[in-house]
Amino acid sequence: MTWAWSPKLPTRVAVMRHGRLVETGTLDTILRAPTMEYTRNLLSAVPSLVPRAPRPKSTEPVVLEANELGKVYRERSLFGRVREVAAAQDVTLNPCARAARSALSAKAGPANRRWRAASSG
Repeated sequence: MTWAWSPKLPTRVAVMRHGRLVETGTLDTILRAPTMEYTRNLLSAVPSLVPRAPRPKSTEPVVLEANELGKVYRERSLFGRVREVAAAQDVTLNPCARAARSALSAKAGPANRRWRAASSG
């Protein structure tokens, strides 16, 4: 995790939970090597702005697509400035009837037979 801060920020910080002091220390120590589990959990909950490595290609059939999805991460500085990173914009997904049919065909059962009959028309 990469952290950057302005020299105008305080050099010491305190972490509180339910109105009680959990941990205090220098900003650098708290961000890089927190001693309390609660502080580590808080820091790990911050979403990374670095993209993950791509997953290997799957050999499984695609059975679902959706339309116009997006995800934006927002980060607010201590002084109210907002930084936005668009992780995805206007993602379109649609049902893949052929792949869905073949995936359901592999399963036996009356519900699947009714779906195949309704979707093949």
